[in-house]
Amino acid sequence: MSTIAPIVMVGVVVMSACSNEQNSNSYSATLRIAAASSLGDVLPPMLEAFSNEFSTGYEVSYGGSGELAAQVRHGAPFDLVFFASFDSVSRLAADGLLQSEVVTGPRNSLVLVRHPDSVLDIDSRLGIGGLGVPAGDYARKWISTSLDAYRAYELVEFPHVRSVLAAVENRTCAAGFVYSTDIVGRIDLVVVAADQPTTTASDYGLGVLATSSQAAAAAQLAEWLMQQESTWRHAGFTMPVSE
Repeated sequence: MSTIAPIVMVGVVVMSACSNEQNSNSYSATLRIAAASSLGDVLPPMLEAFSNEFSTGYEVSYGGSGELAAQVRHGAPFDLVFFASFDSVSRLAADGLLQSEVVTGPRNSLVLVRHPDSVLDIDSRLGIGGLGVPAGDYARKWISTSLDAYRAYELVEFPHVRSVLAAVENRTCAAGFVYSTDIVGRIDLVVVAADQPTTTASDYGLGVLATSSQAAAAAQLAEWLMQQESTWRHAGFTMPVSE
């Protein structure tokens, strides 16, 4: 049976603003966005393109979906949430914290990766997102259903998937569960196992908060983002199947 060794650390939240700050007075709106850390590579250029097209500014906080959801519940003044879990956004909606329907986002899948100099054995430590971190919850399901060989390994919990990746890179852990999109183009990591994006557990979700004063612009952004299919696919995501 796996043992759990939590890593106690503060989740990383990075604030980013539109690069065209000197023209911020000309913006029709400035959107405050809470986004999963796994979107930290693909989202910034998309937001810049949206800003240029619609003269809309933005501020974005990246972090673990669970910790960002907790901030929303404590009154953080976001306009739009974009989490790595459709269910997490749906729970906000069920609690009356959204003023829109939940938009189904792109789909991701998990991989177990190791550093090329690390060797996996029974004494190895595997990095995994903590409870409530979508990638971590998804990984636990994957271990319980398909990865019997890794059930006895020590699992070290991290606050979000990017911190798991960092732990593999610096060899704090021999291997770790991250999203496939986190290693696109990476030749310095070895894929030990790969899951398929076949369950809604890996679906992202977007929603406009009930407290937003920029609801129309936030809804426009959510719709626009989901129209950028080629960008998502190039980054390694798949798109939801239309009903």
